[in-house]
Amino acid sequence: MLKMGPQYMSGNPGRAWAFETHSWLLFHYLANTHPAETEAFLGRLQARMDPVAAFAQSYPGMSEQRIGEGVHAYLNGGKYLQRFFSVAEPEVKIAVRHLSSAETHALRARLLASKMMPGWLRPARKEVALALAADPGEPEALAVDFEITERPLADHIERARNAVRLHPYDARAALLLAERLPSGGERHLAIERALELSQEDPDALRLGAFDSLAGGRFPEGLDRARRAQRLAATDPRALDVLAAALAANGRCAEASQVEQRALEVLPDGTPETTVRQLQERAREMAGGSLCVRPVVEEAGGPETTKHPR
Repeated sequence: MLKMGPQYMSGNPGRAWAFETHSWLLFHYLANTHPAETEAFLGRLQARMDPVAAFAQSYPGMSEQRIGEGVHAYLNGGKYLQRFFSVAEPEVKIAVRHLSSAETHALRARLLASKMMPGWLRPARKEVALALAADPGEPEALAVDFEITERPLADHIERARNAVRLHPYDARAALLLAERLPSGGERHLAIERALELSQEDPDALRLGAFDSLAGGRFPEGLDRARRAQRLAATDPRALDVLAAALAANGRCAEASQVEQRALEVLPDGTPETTVRQLQERAREMAGGSLCVRPVVEEAGGPETTKHPR
């Protein structure tokens, strides 16, 4: 397999693109020249087997030299297999709902804030202002405003509290507040309220998982983290909290792999500080310093737990 580490996300962007291209070439080569072995490999990965061990068991005798020669021959004259399947038309239900003026302007602001067109900032701020003039607690408009306009954290918190007062049954308002509050009772209540209102919201589950881990409720934290990751499988934040929950529950090898995966799926333009934080966590998890490990006493006593430093 192609080896990589946290350094994959730093340095020359061209190297990262080359790595991705090479990895896809390797996968296509294996899938089309060794289909049965590749199916077995994917099955072992789904069963959460260590990737290196899964590769060795699935492709016995597949040396680095053999891979290089095979990929070179495949690239220059190989064939690939296409499979076509008939899929029934999905049954969908379309819900039609009238949007208020505030919601309409908030959605327009969100679209503009995606930065897909030049000169987006001024019209985005205008849409935010129109939305908040109609509804000072419109959650989406506030979320966009917090992203594109620098304000003191205290201002964020007070405006999010107002959103909760104006929209007590909107999980987005509770989340907006929970994301900005410091640790403590008010934050815990805001997170639980968001989960109560939207049990399948990945962001609510992610914050709930961190809250559970901070409170020492490790199994609950792992359950919430797993649910968040199932709903947002390639979200690096969901993967990051799952890695933390696995580490807190003593599943060190899995935690290291998941944290590494969080690094791999970071989107382009991620702030360098965020990249460095995840790189550091990945290194610490690989070294075991962030992991709770079960330890059995030498005298045969009860199992104890070693907590992270």
